[in-house]
Amino acid sequence: MRNNVSAILLASASLICAELNAAPVTWIAGVGQWSDAGFWNPAGLPATGDDIIVNDPNLTQFIEVSPALGFSGNPSVGSVFIGANNGGFASDEIHVTNGRTFTITGGGLVNNGIFSLNSGGAFTVLSLVGAQTLNASAAGVTGELKMSDNPNNRITTNNTVFTNGANHRISGAGQILANTGGLINEGQILANATNTLVIDPNGLGATNSGLMSGASAAGLVLQNGTFTNFIGGDAGEINAAGGGKVLFQSATVIGGIVTTVGTGFIDARASSFNGVSFQDNVTGNGTVEQFNGQGVSITNDLDLQNVTWKLNSSGALTNLTFT
Repeated sequence: MRNNVSAILLASASLICAELNAAPVTWIAGVGQWSDAGFWNPAGLPATGDDIIVNDPNLTQFIEVSPALGFSGNPSVGSVFIGANNGGFASDEIHVTNGRTFTITGGGLVNNGIFSLNSGGAFTVLSLVGAQTLNASAAGVTGELKMSDNPNNRITTNNTVFTNGANHRISGAGQILANTGGLINEGQILANATNTLVIDPNGLGATNSGLMSGASAAGLVLQNGTFTNFIGGDAGEINAAGGGKVLFQSATVIGGIVTTVGTGFIDARASSFNGVSFQDNVTGNGTVEQFNGQGVSITNDLDLQNVTWKLNSSGALTNLTFT
């Protein structure tokens, strides 16, 4: 079975490269530095626009992207394929170190393992040029883009829309988009660190048919953009998990459901909600709060299911306006 899976993944990776008519470059070592020319086949560092294959189901492969051996530590490639391990090995990983920028310009990130951004204080960026997709290809696998617990991790675009696919998760802390483009989320976005995870689209907005979840006290921040919480007939969910928080800051939210669980709560500031259902069908005591001086507008009714909406003025006007 392992050999069959390996063959399927290799065929998938090769097909991607063939369709793009780009040069495939394969990592042939276990743990090592991106800058080590002898760890690639063909030998030598990947060139700009090359398609990267990290795929050995019988070996844990871990590539650290950092400045070494004369390499800047800022690769620009066409696409990336990270295979799945099937023999009890740890997931394969491309590990981008503090202050580096990793750019993808061609066929997106096919991620059956882990791609990680590891800011220690400097901007550490996954730059997506063109309409790129992040997703897994192996059956039963959820690939993950992990961001360290630092607000200076970034996923950016060049004024385009990227897709987080149904079999892919983005987790940790940092900023998604940083006012550089738009997002289609069909998978999971999980704010689970002690620093916030911010989604900040420009005029291209964000569309969600998957799950966006604030699972920590710092939580998930949706700010300064339009968040369409459905795709076709598929409603998206924005969730404040137990002990977690979702902050809507100057956001416009259209449709779908916003849920809370246990002590999770929603913080609404200078935002508007159109056709949104607020629900807590797990613990039955959900909370949405407007703090002092914060105004919120509601269009097409306020649907509260086991949720209490609190206006917490301490002297300033705190308005809930129905339009």
